[in-house]
Amino acid sequence: MSILIVCWGLFSASNVADLKANDDSAYAVIFITVDGLRSTEVLSGVDPTLLTDDRKASGIASDDSLKDIRERYWDESPEVRRQKLLPYFWNDWITQGALIGDLNYLDGAVQYRNPQKVSYPGYSELLTGRVVPLIIGNRKIQNPEQTILEFVKAKHGWTTQQVAVFASWDVFPWITMSEPGSIFCNAGYMNLDLDWVKQRPGVDMLNRNQSLLSTPWDSVRHDVVTAELALAYLDEERPRMFYLSLGETDDWAHERRYDRVLEMAVYFDETLKRIWDWTQSVECYRDRTLFVVTSDHGRGQNEETWTSHGRAIPEAANTWVALRGPGIPSVGKTKLDQTIYQTAIAPTIAWGFGLDPKEYYSEADAPIPVQAGW
Repeated sequence: MSILIVCWGLFSASNVADLKANDDSAYAVIFITVDGLRSTEVLSGVDPTLLTDDRKASGIASDDSLKDIRERYWDESPEVRRQKLLPYFWNDWITQGALIGDLNYLDGAVQYRNPQKVSYPGYSELLTGRVVPLIIGNRKIQNPEQTILEFVKAKHGWTTQQVAVFASWDVFPWITMSEPGSIFCNAGYMNLDLDWVKQRPGVDMLNRNQSLLSTPWDSVRHDVVTAELALAYLDEERPRMFYLSLGETDDWAHERRYDRVLEMAVYFDETLKRIWDWTQSVECYRDRTLFVVTSDHGRGQNEETWTSHGRAIPEAANTWVALRGPGIPSVGKTKLDQTIYQTAIAPTIAWGFGLDPKEYYSEADAPIPVQAGW
């Protein structure tokens, strides 16, 4: 049985008709990033170079874990491997959308313009549509440029809580806004201090015990905490612009734990399904939500460099992007005749809301050219 939930207080019946009649503009945009998840895993599944018996390159915890990974995810065919690792993404979700990326860095690949190839510069490029020279590392400095999140909020006159960010990494309050407090942001081990939290026992438990469910990293909480709080926020607050940033795919890679990277890639796949299913159960979001899904950077491609990214690793500039929603054709994995840069993400979000990217940033790239009719 499917349940259709109506949005409260955000629109009238006439607004619904207007939305359905309106060209390809979205009622909402959901932006998801999966930190450091390589094109390798997204486009071809588990990496055969990291499944060697000695486990030195992969850091897989035990022979039993290696055997389990092989049984669950291995196949000679990259197309089968990717479906085993990300079954919802490949067998369902992207069949009604578009995926851009290329393992060989050819035309149609998604690349960076910033030379740093680390997280904050990458996220800033995604959210501002430009390379910001002042951002060269991961220090907590306020983004000097207005982000696309702040721009769409101002253009539509939305409240702070209608533009929301949930992130596992605690640097996101600096990354996502130039004016502190201009949008809603819950990141790192930050308490979700909203009245309805205590009325949802599972959410309240996670919220209160975040610090007890600690990771090996003081600045990054578990993605399951981030995602569960995010899903509850979606259900309670019904934001128009929503950004979810998952982080453990990157952190476990830095720890050389390929088994954990795969676990968190699977969790991303499951979370994507839950968010999509939620949008299809709520009338104002159903078929009117643009999804933009990508990563902040790539990483190395051999047994030594797969754990890392940065200036010294050229392959870290290679990534991927997936889109689904209003105006996006059902083409699946698609080949473009040009390189797409991460600077096109912010203009694509602007386009999704029916806004002119040049009004946001005069030198903005064009939106990613997979919209219907291009």
